[in-house]
Amino acid sequence: MKSAPTEITPYPELLDRVDLATLSEVNRAELRRLSHEIFRHYRGSDRAAVRGQRRHEIVVVLVGVFGTLAILVALAELARVPIPASAEVIAVGIAAAGVALGLFAALQHSWLLRRHQAERYQLLMWGLLIDPHLWSPSAAAAAAVLTKVEANLRRLQRLSYKNVEAWLDGDERLSEIDERAGPSPPSLTSLYCEVRLRGQARYFSDRSRSHRRLDRWTRRIPLSAFILSVAAALGHFARDVVIRDSEVGVGLWLLCAAAGIPILAGAVRIIRAALEPARNSSRYHGKHKLIEGLIRRIQHEDRGTGALFRDYLHGEQLLEAEHREWLRLMVESEWIG
Repeated sequence: MKSAPTEITPYPELLDRVDLATLSEVNRAELRRLSHEIFRHYRGSDRAAVRGQRRHEIVVVLVGVFGTLAILVALAELARVPIPASAEVIAVGIAAAGVALGLFAALQHSWLLRRHQAERYQLLMWGLLIDPHLWSPSAAAAAAVLTKVEANLRRLQRLSYKNVEAWLDGDERLSEIDERAGPSPPSLTSLYCEVRLRGQARYFSDRSRSHRRLDRWTRRIPLSAFILSVAAALGHFARDVVIRDSEVGVGLWLLCAAAGIPILAGAVRIIRAALEPARNSSRYHGKHKLIEGLIRRIQHEDRGTGALFRDYLHGEQLLEAEHREWLRLMVESEWIG
């Protein structure tokens, strides 16, 4: 799963750290108004996405637990374990709950939509700040950028899940670099590196470690379960060779174990399929390395205005690509994901 980096700096506070002297008074006021509005929508979408994501994770775990318990109870009946009628009613309820929760998890897409909106609001705000036309000497060019961002903000507010799927296959571009644009404010370089890039690099590093731990703890369970299941089946067949025509006792229990152990492993596979720990760990680790390299390049190389703006744009393209990869992974994962 994915969650937003913690302690996002409010967008109006970002503007207090940038030299806005090149902007006209009208454009400065409009920029501050837009930053307040974008941050308000970001915060609402982010909080809704976090709540929905946690709810989704709980549902996925419950599906695995309830579904596994229902099948194990059925196997216990196969082994002729006496089960009270009340326990059978509970088992039916557990099975029904597992099916209902599974359908809910499969059809619940609102948290993905809200996470997508939150990420797009971030891209919108930072895309505005690194747009070279915003810092050009022309007040009209800066006003045009602000007008375009206003229109994009209204469009993001109206997104539906169908728009999310279409965006995955689209080819939306961020601002083009204009070599004739005015110079980048010196404070923008440090702000972009320290707040945007380094904050994302820390987030990617933390997520990579957490996914790696989950992958390490769950990776071997399905294989171990398969080996134990085969061993139980071999034990059952071996006992049949020694004691023929035995329908009860150890042989039947071994047969139930051969069928039940893979069911337990299946619950783990459901969780792994929903969270994708191995693939997400690799993705986050790779993005962390790329961003750290970009930070070093921006901070330690003496380049012209166009080169700086190209690096800012490259950073946003990296973060947009990461979000696109994660979103596609979630949309195309197994039905429970």
